[in-house]
Amino acid sequence: MASSTLDMAAIGPVMKEFYFGQLPIELLYSSDVPFFTMVKKVENAGGKLIPLPTIYGTPAGRSANFNNAQTNQSPPQAATFALVRKKDYAVGSIDQEALLASAGDRDAFIAAIRLEVDTTILAAANSAASSCFRSGTGTIAQISTTVAPASGVIQLQNPADIVQFEVNMTLQANATDGGATPRSATGWVIAIDRAAGALTVSNTSMGGPAGNPTAWTTSDFLLIQGDNNAKMPGQAGWLPLTAPGSTDSFFGVNRSVDSVRLAGVRYNGQSQTIEEALIDALALVCRERTKAGFPEHIFINHGSFGALEKSISAKAQVIDLESEVNIGFSGVRLNTPYGKCVVLPDRNVPTALAYVNTLKTWTLFSLNPVPHVLRYMSGGQGEGLDMLRQATADSLELRVGSYSVIGCNAPGANGVVQLAV
Repeated sequence: MASSTLDMAAIGPVMKEFYFGQLPIELLYSSDVPFFTMVKKVENAGGKLIPLPTIYGTPAGRSANFNNAQTNQSPPQAATFALVRKKDYAVGSIDQEALLASAGDRDAFIAAIRLEVDTTILAAANSAASSCFRSGTGTIAQISTTVAPASGVIQLQNPADIVQFEVNMTLQANATDGGATPRSATGWVIAIDRAAGALTVSNTSMGGPAGNPTAWTTSDFLLIQGDNNAKMPGQAGWLPLTAPGSTDSFFGVNRSVDSVRLAGVRYNGQSQTIEEALIDALALVCRERTKAGFPEHIFINHGSFGALEKSISAKAQVIDLESEVNIGFSGVRLNTPYGKCVVLPDRNVPTALAYVNTLKTWTLFSLNPVPHVLRYMSGGQGEGLDMLRQATADSLELRVGSYSVIGCNAPGANGVVQLAV
């Protein structure tokens, strides 16, 4: 029935929309992650590979008896990690009409080019920050060991790993972490329940209907398509939870000959409070201290950090740190017999783990910043093109990437700690 009153529905065709200069709030994970921001960076690391030498043993020719010392002498023990850069890309496209139509403040809340460039760079930065704490296999989460995928809903074993996912990601599953061949079926993320640590995938296409990809099952490991064993090894690679075995070869080094000095300290504190576990782990790392110095930072995820804050609230000393790029981080200072150590939350640290770091032993080696816009030479004039014209579409393509590897020249001055969940 038609209204006899000039109400909002009736006047709608001639009404304007109220605009006061508002901008959309980006509900995206920011790139201000502590370890990735604070780690030393060398951005001109060229050449075929990057040799990273370390001395892990003194000569054996020592004895109270001279003849024994002379007979048993041996050279100092040294090893060189032969670091190889890994590639990582993020690509985005902008329709030419959308670019022009959003160019002015009166036309759009945010220009299409700014939206596409900023978010593509952020995607690449988040990937690099995540890699800093993972093993290089490409795994970013594991499917629940007890809850099977159902109607496309994937429950994660560690709900906190949900921070690694975004809608429209193209995923693969692997029966084992770092297995040579992922399962053939692909899953496209169509919805994310960040509170429950679950995601919904389509088994047909991006944005398609929910469904289980063929053969995906409990305990499978999830990764973005193309990442299988192709990411740079981070702290989980340099500081493995299990001591390396006799067949180990990490950047060309068999670390089993001295699994602490070459692969870091491991400590299981699952039966302790988080504070007790961190202090005991610090004691072990400090026992191994050489010229590398004492550990001064511990990185844990936000769940463990919250539990630590609650357990030591009466004696915690909260401090603010500022990185070299003027981004501030708040942490909790632990006072131990081995010095003061700052605990910082980092969303990329896996659940129930902590990494005890002597930060000066770590370096992120790369060609140009991580990440950076890939610029290509044009016409032999040396002009860098930030965006490329797509040959078969009325659009421009943005390419962001990195060629990088993270290295540690004194793994034994660092450690990994298993915490109570």
